[in-house]
Amino acid sequence: MVNALGAEEPFEPHRAESPSPIPVWVWVLSLLIVAWTAWYIATLWNVSADYAKTPTYSTSMDPFK
Repeated sequence: MVNALGAEEPFEPHRAESPSPIPVWVWVLSLLIVAWTAWYIATLWNVSADYAKTPTYSTSMDPFK
C-alpha cells in the first residue's frame, strides 16, 4: 500500500507511514533462509589440518585422554 500526499498538503509523518504489518509469509521465508544457511554452514565446515587435532575439534569424548 502506498499513501500519496499532495503538493499543497502539509507533510504529516503519521499519514505517510503504511499501517499494514509485515506479512507472515515474509517471516516464514526469512526463518527458512536463516535455518538453511545455518545447516549449510554446519555441514560443510572443514577444519584445517593444523586445528583438526586440537582438543576442541578432536573426536574423542574422553577429556583425560
